[in-house]
Amino acid sequence: QNYRIIIKRTNVTDNTKLSVQTVTDSTGTIIGPLPANEVVTLSIIGSCGESIFSKSIGPVSMDTDFGNMQVDIPNYSWKTITGRLVDCNDMPVKKGYYTLLTQKEVYRAGVDSTGRFTLKFLNCNNVTSGNSTGYDAISNREGDVTPVNLPTDVTNTGDIKICGAVVQNQYIDYKINTTQFVLITPTDSVAASYNGTNLNVRGFSKDNSKFINFECQTDGTLGLKKLIFFTANMARNVSTDNADVEITKWEANGLVEGKINAMMTTYDSLQTAKNVQIDLIFSVKRK
Repeated sequence: QNYRIIIKRTNVTDNTKLSVQTVTDSTGTIIGPLPANEVVTLSIIGSCGESIFSKSIGPVSMDTDFGNMQVDIPNYSWKTITGRLVDCNDMPVKKGYYTLLTQKEVYRAGVDSTGRFTLKFLNCNNVTSGNSTGYDAISNREGDVTPVNLPTDVTNTGDIKICGAVVQNQYIDYKINTTQFVLITPTDSVAASYNGTNLNVRGFSKDNSKFINFECQTDGTLGLKKLIFFTANMARNVSTDNADVEITKWEANGLVEGKINAMMTTYDSLQTAKNVQIDLIFSVKRK
């Protein structure tokens, strides 16, 4: 379940209408639209971002059940990091989280009342090192970014001091048609990562009633950037054709700000298309 699916058109020259993306449900099933009377490529993306299955399907001119497809799921390995966050007075951080940046991915784990955390993540590409920091939600401070070695499956970092400057709140403020949603730190989780070609921005509320995840292509400059993926509460299975993200601020310290104003198309479980207006502004710190 929750494997990313890409359905890509193979015989078009219009680069704004190349693919549709969705995810498998708890039974491994996908339901979604296909271009009529075309051969398309269905690919399944593994947990580490690699293609684990690819098959040509179609052409079809009506609703079609392609039946079961046998997919070999890789046997992924995991790594675990444990430690404790302490504040400027070496007292436990009672509310906050630990952050690890490795292989261009961001992982987070909350702390308990004693400041201790346990982070478990997929060991893609045999990672042996990364950069880490932490956040104290009570004082709204972030720790320095420091390198961490990960030579074994389990690593204990010891105490990590969170005593940096007070950080600016990060937020994603978005409206789907007429319904407004706001995600803002430290109440909600907001994160961003940049791998040199794509910027990914995501956030969710503690009760999971609000969530959003979108990604755009960017070279780290200002201006309009192509939106390549978007999903949120009330807007799933979204076609991002002709939609852009306007990057309005890109600072050396990691701060990124921008906005989206676009009409997009969503598809429900019955493949019914519905237009939704997305209006969004964000201010995040990329890792």
